[in-house]
Amino acid sequence: MPDKKIVVFAFFFLIQLVRAQSVDSTNTTQNHKVAYLTTTLSMYSAGSLVLYNTWYKPYNTGKFRAFNDRNEWLGMDKTGHFVTSWWISDFIRESAELSGFTEKQSRWLGVLYPTMFMTSIEVMDGFSDGWGFSTADLLSNFGGIAFSYIQSESDFLDQFNLKYSWNAGGFSQYRPNLLGSNIPERMLKNYNEQTYWLSIPLNLFHHKIPPWLCVSLGYGAHGLLGGTNNIWDDGGKVFNYSNIPREREFNLSFDIDLRKLKVKGKAWKIFTSAVRWVKIPAPTFYYRSQSGAGFSPIRW
Repeated sequence: MPDKKIVVFAFFFLIQLVRAQSVDSTNTTQNHKVAYLTTTLSMYSAGSLVLYNTWYKPYNTGKFRAFNDRNEWLGMDKTGHFVTSWWISDFIRESAELSGFTEKQSRWLGVLYPTMFMTSIEVMDGFSDGWGFSTADLLSNFGGIAFSYIQSESDFLDQFNLKYSWNAGGFSQYRPNLLGSNIPERMLKNYNEQTYWLSIPLNLFHHKIPPWLCVSLGYGAHGLLGGTNNIWDDGGKVFNYSNIPREREFNLSFDIDLRKLKVKGKAWKIFTSAVRWVKIPAPTFYYRSQSGAGFSPIRW
């Protein structure tokens, strides 16, 4: 059964393809708008149906319940909700502008669509056995959408980017069913191997620094084999890895905004826009809440 994030990631990737198509289209502005609204609404409907039928339908209880998961995964899942919602909002807003909508209209579309899609997921969680409606998830979603909107109103904040990186070696072998048994699953499920970054152009602080050079602040986690602890029961057999410390990880690194490199060409422009959320490998200082500081000469 696919992870829920697969559908979310697929959704905003398809939005990026819509955006790329709008760059090349020669239709009138009105046709752009109609095509954009039709396509995005269709993708929203299709994405919700796929998600419901592949993930939620077998677990639908018909009863709505709440679920408190604020203290799980050292906040990594909530960070993922925030960043994913930001990504979707950001791409919706930019693709809407390219399709002929005004800046104001695009900003509000960047609020409306991700709010609809992410709230649908939370409501389906509420009716599903084993999960529940998470207020913390919903607030994290709203936070990412709000941050994207605030950025669109600020020339300074609009230069900031939220990014993702993945590094292998994060305890999947202990619990592959939960943390992933292959690389694509681990990239989506295993919080030990994920880092979320805030990437800030350094020339915001000194105009002589190249505009493509950024400093990045990252948040990750280490030693997570379960939501709240490292003890679980599988078919009556208890696994206890409480000896593995559960740690928050804070990172400081450099990054490159590929969109600001002096490389011309439509293909390059589309490529760099599509991968704008990916952190570029660079030397990284990190601090873990229990094991202390460290340095990686090169880290994605």
